[in-house]
Amino acid sequence: MKAGFCQTIAIEADDPAFEGHFPAHALLPGAAILARILAILAERWQLEPPVQLPRVKFMGQIFPGSVMTLKAELDLVGEQAKVAFTLLQGEKPLLQGAARYGSPA
Repeated sequence: MKAGFCQTIAIEADDPAFEGHFPAHALLPGAAILARILAILAERWQLEPPVQLPRVKFMGQIFPGSVMTLKAELDLVGEQAKVAFTLLQGEKPLLQGAARYGSPA
């Protein structure tokens, strides 16, 4: 079974994740945006935490006030699920990744 969705993610300028992360040039830490993406995927498809993140590539910076689009595609095979995701700002990819759920292979 395959399913997909798109969702807008807005990062508020006063988001606590920016605290202490380059105050003169605030950037959202990669771990913070990845955690948000995984939480959105878990809520959308009722997934447990992933057993593996075989691919995560950060390709751009996320600044206070950023508005982005998360695109994700779920591929469900038996008790395992694979999700491919991309975070875009306009047409520019900021992050691409994949997560595996279920029994480790």
